[in-house]
Amino acid sequence: MFQFAFLLKIFAGIILTWIYVHFYTDRKTADIFKYFDDSKIMYDALSTAPHDFVRMFFGIHADDADLFHYYNKMVAWDDSDMAYNDNRIMIRFNCMMRFISFGNFYIHIISMCFITFYGLTCIFRLFASEVKGKYFGIFCAVFFMPSVVFWGSGVLKDGVILFATGLFLYNFNRLLNNSAHLKNKIFFALGLLLMMFVKVYVLAIMIPGLVMLLIVKRRPQWNLNKLRYWTIVYLLYGLSVYCLQFISGINVVELISLKQHQFMSLATAVGSGSLVSMPELSDTQSIVAGIPHALYNMFFQPFFWNKSLVIFIAGLENIFILVVSVICISKINRQNFYSTPWFFFSLFFLFILYCLIGLIVPVAGALVRYKTIALPFLAIMLVILIDKNKSDKLLSKLNLKF
Repeated sequence: MFQFAFLLKIFAGIILTWIYVHFYTDRKTADIFKYFDDSKIMYDALSTAPHDFVRMFFGIHADDADLFHYYNKMVAWDDSDMAYNDNRIMIRFNCMMRFISFGNFYIHIISMCFITFYGLTCIFRLFASEVKGKYFGIFCAVFFMPSVVFWGSGVLKDGVILFATGLFLYNFNRLLNNSAHLKNKIFFALGLLLMMFVKVYVLAIMIPGLVMLLIVKRRPQWNLNKLRYWTIVYLLYGLSVYCLQFISGINVVELISLKQHQFMSLATAVGSGSLVSMPELSDTQSIVAGIPHALYNMFFQPFFWNKSLVIFIAGLENIFILVVSVICISKINRQNFYSTPWFFFSLFFLFILYCLIGLIVPVAGALVRYKTIALPFLAIMLVILIDKNKSDKLLSKLNLKF
């Protein structure tokens, strides 16, 4: 099964590349190629100006003016996400891979598939150790979600953040269970650093959940693994984030509104054909009022009758998730809510990430990509909720074991 899942990812990576080659011919705007092409500029500097290469690759005085002639040739170096730049790590990754690929793009695909697969394996091992007797269901939830297979197999940030998330959470759980070795501590630090550099908002969303996991695991006698306690912690965290504007001048509401307007302007400028309706954000009230619409977009968009093949498949995936959700809820065992504190961690992580992405991103295609990181957790939650005895009776008719 692991071998099949890995080969499936490589196949998906090749298909994704083929689609970009034939349908998104402008390499300067195609995410899958722009980091790769920019990395060649950095890599070529090694033979002509090794000192410049070292500064760019390791970030040592990387913003010095004498390096601007390299950056002016690049497309993605000066692009930014929120308050920091997360494109440069992708350029450096591709540059590092060139030492073994010698510019063969398919070597980069296989390498990214392996990295992403490693992260997904960490997520599988984490939940398989927490939820006994549902290994097959968890395996399918982690490795066979179509969007995760597809977008997690390209030379994109999606694969890196899946790798970083799995590496970080698995080794964090080992630390919580007092079963961590030196390598677990090193991998935990590596995963943390990657999350900070690639998608720091994903890490920020996890912080209150990590705190609750620490308390619940280390103080089981307090019996705090209840929905109300998790809700209180997240509300307090949200309040503290909101109050940052009065303490440090960081206005999160303003950042969310600004990011939405940037996305909308970009989508309009490039003539995106998959725009979705969403309320314009301006203040805290508009953000709160826009959450139901944001969740609607995240769960139902894109619709499967869209003309794009990729969007069509994503629409079918949404229908599949809704159907499976109905089946799981109809066969729910309420005690499974408390089988592991990682269930509530996944619930709040999914809810907040869906709210944030749904409020900011106005393009159906981008919605599919951005929610890739949350899909394994959504699928695992459904596996946790379903009653094993009822599911076994259902699957026995298909000669399968949950």
